[in-house]
Amino acid sequence: MRWSLMSLIAAALLAVATARHRADSALGETRTDSEALIALTRPEPLRLLRTFALSTPVTTPKHALHWSHWRRRHQHRAATCHRRWNEVTAAT
Repeated sequence: MRWSLMSLIAAALLAVATARHRADSALGETRTDSEALIALTRPEPLRLLRTFALSTPVTTPKHALHWSHWRRRHQHRAATCHRRWNEVTAAT
């Protein structure tokens, strides 16, 4: 719940920042063709925020092996449950 609320607030702030940037751009900044930019899109500030403010994810070999093991174990469990469910539905 907390992360959902924070995501909604961040999306609203990014939308406001984008709208303000577009309004400022429309007011009077004239640029030559070589300096011209398109209006700031909503995903762009989010990408910049992720790049500069958030830490990079863990990518050590130990972490990658642990994640791979967890994923394969989860896939096996899901496949087993899926087969079991198919047997139940086929029997009825």
